Amino acid sequence: MKINKLYLEISLAVILYLAAIYIWSLPFQKNNMPYGETDSGTHFTLGDYMAQTDKPVYNLPFYLATQYGYWNNNKIWYPPQFHVDVSIAQILGGDRVMSAFLFYAIICSLIVLASYLLFRNLFGVLIGFLSSFFLIFSTRDILWYLFGQYPQIASFVYTPIVLYSYYKYVDSFFSERKKPIYLYITAVLLSIQFFFHPQGIVASVLVIIIFSLFTIIKERRFIFDIKHFLVFLVIIVIVLGPFFSIPLGKESKFKKDLAIGGEKSDAGFFYWTKTPKEPGVGYPGYYSYGAMNGIWTLPFVLLGIAFLLVSRKRKEMLLLSWLIALYILFHEAIIGGRAERFIE
Repeated sequence: MKINKLYLEISLAVILYLAAIYIWSLPFQKNNMPYGETDSGTHFTLGDYMAQTDKPVYNLPFYLATQYGYWNNNKIWYPPQFHVDVSIAQILGGDRVMSAFLFYAIICSLIVLASYLLFRNLFGVLIGFLSSFFLIFSTRDILWYLFGQYPQIASFVYTPIVLYSYYKYVDSFFSERKKPIYLYITAVLLSIQFFFHPQGIVASVLVIIIFSLFTIIKERRFIFDIKHFLVFLVIIVIVLGPFFSIPLGKESKFKKDLAIGGEKSDAGFFYWTKTPKEPGVGYPGYYSYGAMNGIWTLPFVLLGIAFLLVSRKRKEMLLLSWLIALYILFHEAIIGGRAERFIE
């Protein structure tokens, strides 16, 4: 009996994602009460408020304005799209709590499927499946989901897809025909990423910049067509233009954060970051590589980096660029701010 490889791969992807949803939804399978930490209550309340009032809101409800109003002039600190999605899930699901938290589990666990698509297309089905399978059990990813940073996780879901789309555009420069459609898709995906949470777009753009520099240096060839790049910018401006005032307006939270200046950690060259005096998340072990991943994985990480450096093909350079970008973002001593949000 001949097995259809396409059906087999689709079956593996479905099993992979269903396993992710099942494991990530364990907290509310037996306890149908809201749960979470840090901002989880705020995100749930905003979506619930929109569902109960039957309209999306930009101005914060009075009972949230007292806590968050100072930071963004009594307004939501980024586009309300995510919370509108939550309210739609509540309405369609018919339950204020379970529908919302099932939506959180589904959209946050999509990082597993997005990673599978990236690694599968770059390195094959086996590597794609194994890397994504282990991601299901990533303590750091699960903790960030449990802490209630749902919009941010949803934003980072797009990073692997953004990187693959941009990689395809760059790769087309070394084929018979350029494919600017991939650059335009990248612009759309970056815009969607911004709508979920602006932090995801910071990580994606930094990886794109580093990968572009690596490729230009290695190939000794400029990889941009000015017409393609202008269309890329036009798409982003058209899609995001009406919403720039939310994160960048006069009274925005992000401008106030920049004015105050982020806290500096004493992160050093040979580790990601040290636990801050006042951790931004509720579990100090979150900042420990050993506690989150196990020291036994470190030799494999170093071996992988060595392989990327030796091979230096474009797809390997993409992953190396991702690691370098993460290293920069993890180091508050370099960039200031809240590195714990990038560690996820």
